[in-house]
Formats: sequence, structure tokens, C-alpha cells
Amino acid sequence: MKRKILTTLLAASLAFNVCFAAGYLQAKAHIEMTRTPEGRAELFLRKLDLDEEQMAEVRRLRDAYFAEWRQRMEAKRAEYDRFWTEIVKDDPDEAALETFIQSASGVEIRARFVRYMRDFMKVLRPDQRRQVVDQMRRRSSNSEKQSEEREQRQASGPAASAKTPGATEAERREP
Repeated sequence: MKRKILTTLLAASLAFNVCFAAGYLQAKAHIEMTRTPEGRAELFLRKLDLDEEQMAEVRRLRDAYFAEWRQRMEAKRAEYDRFWTEIVKDDPDEAALETFIQSASGVEIRARFVRYMRDFMKVLRPDQRRQVVDQMRRRSSNSEKQSEEREQRQASGPAASAKTPGATEAERREP
């Protein structure tokens, strides 16, 4: 009898440990996915209940968008490097600075995003489109709230941000 109870407790303990380890690995994989724009997009796509054909087309669009995005980021990084090289000079070249100003336009970025969203929405059913828009609006609303909170912490000074839970170390140190 004692042996049966001990065996049952040992089996239950082992099962709990296996479940805990599996949950940990699943959570770790989820967190890793949120570290890249591609991973976040993949997590979002999983919520849309796409069929195989839709998923293949959306992934093709997403991969093309992010490939172009990576190229833009590399180009942008090179532009900023040229800017920093120029601005540090005693007498920076005004034409080079003006070139940087003109190239930093967000219009091109927004235009690419709009074209991507147009193509993306063509693949989706109406209910899926509404779900995407609702999620994007929620995300935008949360971003605005976070920006407002950050501005309020900065306006009230370092003492207030030091007391604010969730304030980053840099925000706490800002004068």
C-alpha cells in the first residue's frame, strides 16, 4: 500500500515537472518570437484563422515587405552615418545636411506600408480585415497612451519617474 502511494506521488510529481518544463519552453519560444518584427507578425497571423492558401500568400507578402524593410533600414543606417560624419565637422556641408533632411521623409515609408496593407487586406475575408484593423487600432491606442505617460513622467522631472513603476533606468536618470 505504501509503495503504491509513493509510486503514485512520484508519477504525479514527474508529470507536474514535465508539464512545467513544457510550459516554460513554450513561453520561451513565444517570447523569442516577439523580439523581431517578423516574429510579432507571425504571432499576429496565427490569431487570424487563415486557411492554407491565405497563409501562404500573406507569408509571401510579409517576407517581401520585411526584406525591403531590412534594406531600407541598412540604407537609413548609412544615411545616418553620413549625417553624423558631416554634423561633427567644424563647418558641415549644408548641401549634405539638406540631402539628409530630404531623404528622411516618412512619406515614402507610409506609402510602402499602405501598399503592403492594401495587398494584405485583399487576401483576407471581411471578418479577418476587421480583426486586423481592430488590433492595429488597439496597438496604436496603446502606443499613444505610453507616449503620453512617458511625456508626463518627463515633464514632472526625475523624482516622479524614479517613483513610477515601469519607468526605465534611462527615464529615471533623465534630468
